[in-house]
Amino acid sequence: MRGTMQYSAFTVSSNEINLPFPYQGGSHLLIAIRKTAEGHTEALMAIKKGQLTCGYPGCQATVKFDDHAISKVSLSPAAGGATEAAFLDNAPDFIKRIRSSKKLIVEIAIYNGGLQQFTFDTAGLKWEH
Repeated sequence: MRGTMQYSAFTVSSNEINLPFPYQGGSHLLIAIRKTAEGHTEALMAIKKGQLTCGYPGCQATVKFDDHAISKVSLSPAAGGATEAAFLDNAPDFIKRIRSSKKLIVEIAIYNGGLQQFTFDTAGLKWEH
């Protein structure tokens, strides 16, 4: 309608965790990359059922791409106080690493779930923007 384009790509963890009430059932972590109509490229992590423990001033997740060394990434909480998603502070570096990887393991703190690990098959993730 406005003549603008937005692009996105995402991958969902191959494993799920089970959290206590009120989040019963399997919960996956999602990684999304998006380029807004204004040209901003962002990467975020979101949990389908549950809350990320990522308040002010932010949080960290531990990541391992393929057989590379474990490293930390910084995240900032989503605007408006939404607790199911957090944005990667250094999206360009993360996107570069995820594009060239085949496997990613993310360890992140989940409310009432502690540190949890999620595994991603990143070989099929396509991002050309």
